[in-house]
Amino acid sequence: MCVDQRKERAELLQELLKTGAGFDPLPVLTQASPFHSDPQETLIIWGDKDQVFPVDLGHRLHRHLGGRSRLEIVKDAGHALQLEGADDVNRFIKSFLLDERNTGPGVAVAQK
Repeated sequence: MCVDQRKERAELLQELLKTGAGFDPLPVLTQASPFHSDPQETLIIWGDKDQVFPVDLGHRLHRHLGGRSRLEIVKDAGHALQLEGADDVNRFIKSFLLDERNTGPGVAVAQK
């Protein structure tokens, strides 16, 4: 099922990423919450080899969300980084939930 028209889907996705398909999804993304007046802390985990959404988009999202976001980059992982870099992803999530800032704010890269 997933392999039907795989090449065509990949070409379409590549073209959408190149052209932006005439829209910018980031302005609608915020960290606002109806329950808190402060922006919510946001964890962004991205694979540096992601060919569906290139890592540049992760950096762009991180800049868009501002200082209350953390971007963690999993080295040598693609779009399925939860499978390709499961140990790193789990460590990043655990650190984020426990608020362990051992990687510091901003961008961290997990080495494999």
